[in-house]
Amino acid sequence: MDCLHNTEGFYCHRCQPGFRGNALYGTPYDCQRIPLYSEGSSPGTTPAPAAAPAPTVRPHCYCHGHSDTCDESGRCLDCLHQTEGKHCSRCQAGYIGDARKGTAADCQLAHPDCSCHGHADFCDVFGRCLNCRHNTMGDQCEKCVLGYYGDATRSTPSDCRRCPCPLTMPSNQFSDTCTLDIDGLPTCTRCHPGYLGRDCGTCANGYWGSPRVEGQRCVRQVEQDFHQSGYLTGLRHVSDIALT
Repeated sequence: MDCLHNTEGFYCHRCQPGFRGNALYGTPYDCQRIPLYSEGSSPGTTPAPAAAPAPTVRPHCYCHGHSDTCDESGRCLDCLHQTEGKHCSRCQAGYIGDARKGTAADCQLAHPDCSCHGHADFCDVFGRCLNCRHNTMGDQCEKCVLGYYGDATRSTPSDCRRCPCPLTMPSNQFSDTCTLDIDGLPTCTRCHPGYLGRDCGTCANGYWGSPRVEGQRCVRQVEQDFHQSGYLTGLRHVSDIALT
C-alpha cells in the first residue's frame, strides 16, 4: 500500500519520520514536516533541537479527531471538544451537534434562548426545544399532544391531561382530540360515529349503550336487537327442550 501525505503504516495511520501530526484526521495536511532550525536561525548556525514527534496512535484508535489516545480495547481517552463516548462520537449533555464530523466545532452549546416551559432541557441551534416531555409538543413545547388537553405554557408536569371523552381510560375514549374551552373544562372535538355530546358520552340515534361506564360503548340498535333476538330464541329453544 502506498500511503500518501507523509503517512505510513498498514493503515496509513501515523506520520513518517521527520513529520508530526495526527494522521487519523483524514486530511492531506495531517502530517507536517518538523522544522530543523528554530525560528530566526539559519543554516550554518547551531540547529535547534528537533521537536519530538507526536505520539504514535494505535491503528484501532478511532476518535473522530477528538482524542489522540486509546486504551488497549480501543476506547478513546480524554475526549476533547465537548464530546464523549467510546469513540468520542457524541456530544456531552448541554451540547448539540454531530461529533462524528471530526472538527473542533462539532458540538455547540445549546441555544441560550431555550424557552421550553419546563418541558425540555435543550434546544437546537434555532431555539427549537428537543424531546418535549409531559405530553407536550411544539417548537417551545407549548402545545399538548393529540389526546391530551390543557395549557402547556403553565410550566408544570401536569399541564396536559388525557382527554375525558367521556372517560380517560382507552376503552372509553371516543374522541381522539379535545380542547380546553372558555369555561376551563375540556370539550371533545371529534366524537366517533355513534357518540354525541360535549364529552362524547351520549349514544346517537340508532345506537344503544352506556359509554360512561368503564368497558361499555354504544352499539347500533340493529346489532343490539340481533343479540337480544338471538338470546330470546335461545331461551325459547331451551324451554321447548324442557317441556318435551
